Amino acid sequence: MPHRYTCRTCRTSGAAHDQKSDAEADRDAHRITTHGGMTPPDGDHIRYAQPDHRGALIVLGVLCGLVLVETVTGISVDDIARWLGLL
Repeated sequence: MPHRYTCRTCRTSGAAHDQKSDAEADRDAHRITTHGGMTPPDGDHIRYAQPDHRGALIVLGVLCGLVLVETVTGISVDDIARWLGLL
């Protein structure tokens, strides 16, 4: 479950991390470098971050492309994998 740190004072967000502890490390580093180790005046929080959907779209696009190649040329995914030395 991805987590992201957000500072309300600076209106900045950290990267999405799989572990909450990594987002807490972002928070601690931001507080030290920007706010002198103190909690920002407007507050900050660590919340659930929506996963990136581009990865799923890329996989779907590759699968559609492979199906199209097999339909048009008759070359299967197994044949391509053997030619590349993956099987």
